[in-house]
Amino acid sequence: MKVKIEDDKLVKIFWSNGGWLDDSHFTPPDISSGKVSFVSDKGYRYRVKIIDYEDELNSDNEEDESEDNVCPQCGGYKYYYDDYCDDCQEETEDYE
Repeated sequence: MKVKIEDDKLVKIFWSNGGWLDDSHFTPPDISSGKVSFVSDKGYRYRVKIIDYEDELNSDNEEDESEDNVCPQCGGYKYYYDDYCDDCQEETEDYE
């Protein structure tokens, strides 16, 4: 699975089912050592260990740069199998 790190802090975990856990549910822990344990706001314990690092800015990963991964509504990142990113999907569902 992938994670998002900003300033040596773990801020988001992307699950393989398309979901994620982000810093709205935990205090971003320091992961500069390559591994970290933390507890979410619901009391779940997580252990994360970085086993492979890929710099998004210098990545040759075509999937991440594909038009299939761009939300047509806001231009943000979306999973290729979704019509919209999660934020736009929530807004769409709220209006229906």
